[in-house]
Amino acid sequence: TLDGDFAEALPMISKIEESLRSESELGAPRSLKTILEAFPVAGSDLEEKVSNLLIELPEEALSGMVGSSERGIRVAVPVPELGAGEMKEILLRLEKGLEVLREAHPYTKFYLSGLPVLSAEASSNMIFELAASLLAASLVIFVFIGLFVRSPALGIATLLPNLLPLAATAAILFLFGHPLQNTSVLVFTICLGIAVDDSIHFLVS
Repeated sequence: TLDGDFAEALPMISKIEESLRSESELGAPRSLKTILEAFPVAGSDLEEKVSNLLIELPEEALSGMVGSSERGIRVAVPVPELGAGEMKEILLRLEKGLEVLREAHPYTKFYLSGLPVLSAEASSNMIFELAASLLAASLVIFVFIGLFVRSPALGIATLLPNLLPLAATAAILFLFGHPLQNTSVLVFTICLGIAVDDSIHFLVS
């Protein structure tokens, strides 16, 4: 959010774009500055060029770069599908860069926004809760299996063959660089249910 003219904002936008370009996982940043550099716009000074740009370009082309009050400027960047952990690391690094700008320009507001920012925190918490629930469910299930067959040793014996495929799958995901996501944790939960069901059938028969 600006507290001054666009000319004063240009160095700030340049710093933000430089910070975004340093993250190799992200795409090329886009802003009013990049549009002004790409398209010739008539005007005697920068402020007039910006005013003409806001008039000439279609509203949908500028909707992601200018706030509703025209006092806010957005720097947009394409974000690929990344794991929640990797995305949070990128956001932390970007926040450090914004903190430097906040200290240098206390009357200007800088913040990260957008769906990737919101989903990174929510997904990270959800994955942690799903993984914790999976571990707790595994322990409770095999305790009850041991009680059902009246043999704690047999309950522990059924634990290893059921959890080993899940551990092997998690190791393969890690080795191939695939992050743990909501879908993979849900698949682990379903697979555990199928494995436990087969174990119970085997023990009863």
